[in-house]
Amino acid sequence: MESNIKTYGNFKNIKSQKILKFIFSFLFKNKKLDIISYNNQIKRILKVNFDDYKIAGNLEKIGNRNGYGKEYIKGTNLLIFEGEYKNGRRNGKGKEYYEYNKIKFEGEYLNGKKISGKKYDEDGNIILILQNAKGKEINKDDIIRFEGEYFNGRRWNGIGYDKKGNKEFEIKYGKGKGKEYDYYSNLIFEGEYFNGYLNGKGKEYYNYNIVYEGEYLNGKRNGKGKVYFDLGTLKYEGEFFNGFENGKGIEYYENGKIKYEGTYLKGSPNGKGKEYYDNGKIKYDGNYLMGKQNGKGKEYHYDGKLEYDGEYLNGYKNGKGKEYFDNGNILFEGEYLNGYKNGKGKEYNNNGKIKFDGEYLNGYKNGKVKEYFDNGKIKFDGEYLKGKRNGKAKEYNYIGNIQYEGEYLNDYKNGKGKEYYYDGKIYFDGEYSNKEKNLKGKIYNGEGDIIFEGEIINNIRINGKGKEYYNNILIFDGEYLDGLKWNGIIKELDEHKKIKFEGKLIEGKRFGYEKEYNDKGQLLLEFEYINGLKNGKGKEYYENGKLKFDGKYINNMRNGEGKEYYKEGKLLYEGKYLNGERNGEGKEYYENGKLLYEGKYLNGKRDGKGKEYYENGKLLYEGEYLKGLRSGQGKEYNKDNEIEFDGKYFKGKRWNGKGIEYNENGDIEFEGEYLNGKRWNGFINEYEWEDGEIIFKGQCQIIDGKKIEY
Repeated sequence: MESNIKTYGNFKNIKSQKILKFIFSFLFKNKKLDIISYNNQIKRILKVNFDDYKIAGNLEKIGNRNGYGKEYIKGTNLLIFEGEYKNGRRNGKGKEYYEYNKIKFEGEYLNGKKISGKKYDEDGNIILILQNAKGKEINKDDIIRFEGEYFNGRRWNGIGYDKKGNKEFEIKYGKGKGKEYDYYSNLIFEGEYFNGYLNGKGKEYYNYNIVYEGEYLNGKRNGKGKVYFDLGTLKYEGEFFNGFENGKGIEYYENGKIKYEGTYLKGSPNGKGKEYYDNGKIKYDGNYLMGKQNGKGKEYHYDGKLEYDGEYLNGYKNGKGKEYFDNGNILFEGEYLNGYKNGKGKEYNNNGKIKFDGEYLNGYKNGKVKEYFDNGKIKFDGEYLKGKRNGKAKEYNYIGNIQYEGEYLNDYKNGKGKEYYYDGKIYFDGEYSNKEKNLKGKIYNGEGDIIFEGEIINNIRINGKGKEYYNNILIFDGEYLDGLKWNGIIKELDEHKKIKFEGKLIEGKRFGYEKEYNDKGQLLLEFEYINGLKNGKGKEYYENGKLKFDGKYINNMRNGEGKEYYKEGKLLYEGKYLNGERNGEGKEYYENGKLLYEGKYLNGKRDGKGKEYYENGKLLYEGEYLKGLRSGQGKEYNKDNEIEFDGKYFKGKRWNGKGIEYNENGDIEFEGEYLNGKRWNGFINEYEWEDGEIIFKGQCQIIDGKKIEY
């Protein structure tokens, strides 16, 4: 045996501390040894000196076996005794304490037993005076409630008194009916004694309310009994053993509803039993072990509907089991460990359709799994790790078409993978990082034609090399910067697959020749690009395909020499442009090709000196214009090249000067002078229509703007 002993600090210990703890705990709990006798008896058994050894039970002793020492609650600094020892037992003066450092007893001990002293309640009031095995129990008014002899701390021979000092009961040789009171004379027990213990029937009280009534044995609740709440309603009824609920019993809520019914062991549910909610509905039906659910059992929702049916261990779901929806359909069926889903399992929708089929670890999806839509179609087929998608997998949409196949990491698409359109046609084939398309890949349209291949960052063609396609035609081959086409060869096509632009991009700007078409495929524009803008020669067309404009552009606008045409192709204008408008010298033409106007323009309108012509080519007007209207000095001619007006114009009207006006038949209607746009001095010839002919009626004169009749 000595070979199994090793040094532990300043003490000697057993090599296996588990054996020592077991022996100490067993002997102490079963009252085979008191706290001091541990040392001597274990010493004789194991031949070990346990002086100053910290005991493995609920208490520990620090000090010598002989002389002064202290005892504490294990693992704390809470003192429960200090005093003198002899031969390992309390002998001499000593003090006992409640857990909160308040004195419980102060006096003398002999061979571990109290022989004289004072006992206190937790409020510090003296409740017992003991002297040489004789003692008195007193209340706050120093009235004796019991006086007599004690044996091993128990009432043995004596008389009990009421609070007025009258004899109330008598105990002889530890036997009889009696009562116990607290310091304030509140009844705390009444019943039968035997051998100084509570034995037989009795009642316990607290604050004037009964808390227990039933049977006792050796001072402890034993046999049938009832426990009550503070307000007197029943809390428990059933069997007791050694002070604990033991055997068959029923526990209640304060509202009178049953909380538990079944068997107990040492105060805890043990064996078959049922728990209930405070509404009376069943909560659990199954087996218990030391207060915890063990073995087969069923749990229910608050409304009484089944929630779980399966196995338990130490209060946790453990083994095979099933969980249910409120409607009674299975929510989950599979394996559990320590309360968590663990192993194979299946989850269902509340309509009974399977939702998940796979493996779990500590409550998380783990390993190979399959997930389903509520229509029974597969949603996911792949691998999980600690509740997150990891490894190879496939995803599907509601109608069963594949949407993704590839790799996952921590629930994100990561590594090689393919994405598909809703109809199952491929959309992307490439690499992912943190759920985004990254690195290299290919993108397809809904017809399966490739539309891009190259480098991608966060789903965007942001930086790097790439190619774009349209209807299998390469439309860009070059580099991207910040998501924009930056450098490379580019083609732009219209919806009719005709080239709209073809050229180069340099730093995001177009260089080259472009054609634009309408939705009918007809050519509308063709021009050159420099620095991304129309620069150089260009042409514009009508929808009928006829030329509309032919000339030069600068920065997207007509600038320099150019020509405009009518829809039928005849020349409309030729001359100079500035910032998109006619500007400078130019000529306009009638649709028959005859000259209409020649002169100067400003901001798209006739401005400055110019000439207008009749369609027969004869001069109509020569003079000045302003903002498209005749303004300033000018002359107007008739078709015979005779002067009709010679003077000043204002906003297109004859304003000041000499002139002649003709009617529609060519006859002179007015001849004279104008002032501020009015006929001022001259002669007016008046005509009327008669029988389809114009008849001269007479002549009158205007003097200073007033008409004078003849």
